[in-house]
Amino acid sequence: NSIWVTKNGQAYAIGSNEYGLIWPSLFKGRLEQDTEIIIRDNENQPYKFLSVACGYEYTLYLVCKNTPGSIPELIYVHQKRDPFFLNINGRTPKALYAGDTISAVIDTDGGILIFPESIVETPDMIFSPLFLPDDNKAIQLACCDEFMIALSSLGKVFKADLSQNKAIHFSKVVELFELNIIHISGLWKHCFAVTDSGSVFGFGEN
Repeated sequence: NSIWVTKNGQAYAIGSNEYGLIWPSLFKGRLEQDTEIIIRDNENQPYKFLSVACGYEYTLYLVCKNTPGSIPELIYVHQKRDPFFLNINGRTPKALYAGDTISAVIDTDGGILIFPESIVETPDMIFSPLFLPDDNKAIQLACCDEFMIALSSLGKVFKADLSQNKAIHFSKVVELFELNIIHISGLWKHCFAVTDSGSVFGFGEN
């Protein structure tokens, strides 16, 4: 499936909505035409969409109420349970990133909030941000299955191991640290980094 958000805050989708992966109230099958997604708040007013990210079995929406000063909120949709809001403890999301099973957000302070697929079992969990070392601010993420890559505003690359059941922290990728990286991309078990001179470096399964 594909989902897109318009400049006026509407969201549309096409493709498979099996298991309600796009949104449960839509037709539980394949959407053959562009279909609007409407999510309503407790007062039956439609949310304004800000962004969306799609994974293999989940969809992550960034929405806000249509009232001045409304704080953006994250809605997590998974085929194994009803949609729920993520508790990010007052942080303000800025950008969404999606992998097969892991999603993440960069907030307005450059903090990184990581959402593993296991959150469907603990929907009330409170998420706190991770920060890059030495006051680097994250501007881009690549969400792979067992690790995450972060690009900082200074052109530096950091990596976090997600494969172990232990505290997550980002450490610099030594091989790239003397280079100026301008873009990263990754999915599943591999990722890439592009330098300002046009060189590309790869890491992971080939």
